[in-house]
Amino acid sequence: MRRDPLELDPYEALLNTPAEKLSLDELRQAIDATDSDIASSVARRLKLAQKVGEVKQQSPNHQGLVLRPDREAQLLRKWVSHLSSSLSPLAVQQLWRLLISSSCLHEQDLHIHLPNTTEAKLEADRYFGSFFPKSHYEELDSSTLHLNSNQDILILEPSHLSELSIQTLNEWLNQTRFKCFLSLPFISMQTTSPHLCFADVPVNDSGDNVTLICIKDSLDSSHYPKHRVISDLGSYTLIAFEGYLDETAIRATLADMDPDAWTYWGSFPVVIEV
Repeated sequence: MRRDPLELDPYEALLNTPAEKLSLDELRQAIDATDSDIASSVARRLKLAQKVGEVKQQSPNHQGLVLRPDREAQLLRKWVSHLSSSLSPLAVQQLWRLLISSSCLHEQDLHIHLPNTTEAKLEADRYFGSFFPKSHYEELDSSTLHLNSNQDILILEPSHLSELSIQTLNEWLNQTRFKCFLSLPFISMQTTSPHLCFADVPVNDSGDNVTLICIKDSLDSSHYPKHRVISDLGSYTLIAFEGYLDETAIRATLADMDPDAWTYWGSFPVVIEV
């Protein structure tokens, strides 16, 4: 049931009352009642998320993970907008992520594979929360990761990629439906060391996307002004183009480049500045 937008906030009069005319008991009672409303709303949201998972399983078009980065980006932008006067964007993101990761857990079991580094562990917890099982790897080896395209998420640090692991990853991406669905998750393009997330997740144009491409050799910047180099690995370069690009658009953008010289890693939403 949708609440009538004209319905008055029951606490509006209280919030507009001068402090000298209020008692602590009044305010604490209002806080207790608000906490009860929040608890009821969270419980309802989790039940709805569970129903979403059940409906998706019945859909003939259902495939891949329950995660939808483009929809999450749209929802998070709304949260940031609504709470901008009270909380910083980063605080809103952390609060929202806790709720969303709990909801996802009600829809599907996920497993996260990440490098055995402190930075990767912090990034995984920041984006996915602490609810999902995680395993750590020392080297990127597709023969030992044993990834299930319907349940697994792979996190990478570009700075730790070698030429050999780039080749392995490109071959692996060509053999599966996995794509890079998130990079610089929910933060600005100013981050110097982004983590990359790969999974069986479709990402559509959410209005503020970046598209990641892996190119063999170096790149002539004068040809492509609307891009940023994510990581220069010598024989390979990871670049992020502004906007959502599908493979047809990428071929047009890189028209003067050999099609075998680049690999489309995916698109992802950029939501807030930190």
